Amino acid sequence: METRISMNNVISMFRSFQPILKNSFPKRPTNQSGFNAFVSVNKKSKPYAIMPEDRESGFFYPMGYQISQGDLTISTDGAVIDWENPFDEEAAHRSGIEIPGLMPSPVTIPIPIRDDVVTDAISPKQLYEFMTANGNPLGLPQSFKVTVLGGFMDVGYTEDSNADGAFSAAYVQYLCSPTASEEQKPDIQIGSPVNVIGLRISIGRISNLVPATDTVPGSESVDSLMIGFNETPYTDFDLCAGLIISYTMDGKQRVTTSKMLYGEGLKTTIDDVSKGGSVWKQVLDSYGYNQESTLATK
Repeated sequence: METRISMNNVISMFRSFQPILKNSFPKRPTNQSGFNAFVSVNKKSKPYAIMPEDRESGFFYPMGYQISQGDLTISTDGAVIDWENPFDEEAAHRSGIEIPGLMPSPVTIPIPIRDDVVTDAISPKQLYEFMTANGNPLGLPQSFKVTVLGGFMDVGYTEDSNADGAFSAAYVQYLCSPTASEEQKPDIQIGSPVNVIGLRISIGRISNLVPATDTVPGSESVDSLMIGFNETPYTDFDLCAGLIISYTMDGKQRVTTSKMLYGEGLKTTIDDVSKGGSVWKQVLDSYGYNQESTLATK
């Protein structure tokens, strides 16, 4: 029963991100499918419970799940950072997932990060320039992809209801090269939440923010990139996203080993949907499982 419950979540997540996940495990055996590779590397991950109907609706919980496995040693680890809102001390704090490994050394940008945005959005060409700056220490080729899987989660189970949109898939891709697009947005955007939350990569750290009323001439030294969500401040660290770097070289696909990063605001959700939590018990009940017995009642 526990396997059955947790597999609902795994199946829903894989289906929702299938265009990415089916190709993000190139180290898998030749007789293993992308789905089986995803299940295999995540079999020791924390199991989460969703209702059977949520699987068909594409809802799932991805916190901590591995989304790629490759031989690129570039670090895609990061942390959800909270920072006091510099525009209003009583307003909500701002959050973002900072990933410092994408910029091994600081890069100076000609304008400061300012105004009432989380950080300035980045173009695919800028992303290429920042990640290959100062002698290309990451050893990246002339063309590579940066893929971000993520979303904003703040709706959980309530009594006698399903997930009602706890998390649904969205991803964006940046096609990076010296001649890439200079528009400050991803090349590819997939998933209905994208237009709402504006999943994107931004320049700098949360701490680079300055009040909109300040005048800061000159330039800004930036040593990190951040996964952000449009220009809206989110609170309580309710963020979940993962980043994959990939490219083809000598006929082989090269990818990073990456996982879904999440903030402290999701700890309560994790407790609820994990084994023994309120949602887990609710899903057991939906199957007619008698927890006082060793056998299910149907």
